[in-house]
Amino acid sequence: CLDKETFNALVLVVNLADVDGMEPLKMSMERMLAEESLKGIPLLVVAHVEDHPNSLTAAELVDILGLNSIWDRRWSVQSMEGVSNDALFEGMEWLPPLQGA
Repeated sequence: CLDKETFNALVLVVNLADVDGMEPLKMSMERMLAEESLKGIPLLVVAHVEDHPNSLTAAELVDILGLNSIWDRRWSVQSMEGVSNDALFEGMEWLPPLQGA
């Protein structure tokens, strides 16, 4: 059982070149978001962009995962290119502050 007091955010890291893996990812994400103990916890999706001709765009990812239909929590998508951590740090700034920090 997951304890809501333990989590400040959910972080999902996605490889945009893994087009075939999007449907299983969506199903896993939906199961996770349906957990009663995780209701209302913000979701940060870190979209890893690769130089690959079949890579999805962040907008396509939003559509495939159905993020626009999520109303019970805040969510954001941060694109992260290559090995740069800039987008990851931007995403972490978006997250709520740690309790008691």
